[in-house]
Amino acid sequence: MPALTPDTIRAATDTLARLFAYLREGPDPRQARALVEPLLDQHPHLPVMLGDALHALAGTAPTDPLTTRTAEQEQAAQRAHDYLAYRLPEMYDSINARRDRECCRCR
Repeated sequence: MPALTPDTIRAATDTLARLFAYLREGPDPRQARALVEPLLDQHPHLPVMLGDALHALAGTAPTDPLTTRTAEQEQAAQRAHDYLAYRLPEMYDSINARRDRECCRCR
């Protein structure tokens, strides 16, 4: 793997920015998929990787305890949100199944 330099990172960032701009223009779905497939095939966890990179960068900056505490609270809230968003269809189906079992008077 070649050494990372600000120029290589800048080139990758510029390419991603151009891709995002193109996708926002509402291109033909087949063309959009063809452009995005290599990216997702090679790095299916790209959002996580970008988040890890930002987290690692944040670790290099000095912070005060209040900032750390606030970040931890935000992260916990995001995890709760992700969990609920993942489980929401399951919970919704469970509630509907209970309603279907109850008689009309019980509703």
